[in-house]
Amino acid sequence: MEQNWKTIAFDTKNHNQESRIQTAFHLKNQSDDESCSILGKGLLTDPSPIVRHEFAFSLGETSHSRDSGISRDCTTTS
Repeated sequence: MEQNWKTIAFDTKNHNQESRIQTAFHLKNQSDDESCSILGKGLLTDPSPIVRHEFAFSLGETSHSRDSGISRDCTTTS
């Protein structure tokens, strides 16, 4: 990864909502195991509903096989 998207995705003190949303789109474009894992964790943990929405959207757009388990986890914890 050219930037440390994981750090940006989870650092709510030093990165605002817009930065975390942009991170979701960068991770969507990478669409690998690590990116999907970061998107899934952000979907479950980010304090902002709009950021969680963008993580969910980006995860769904990846069409990555790993996203199905994460999506299932999100629906059962809601």
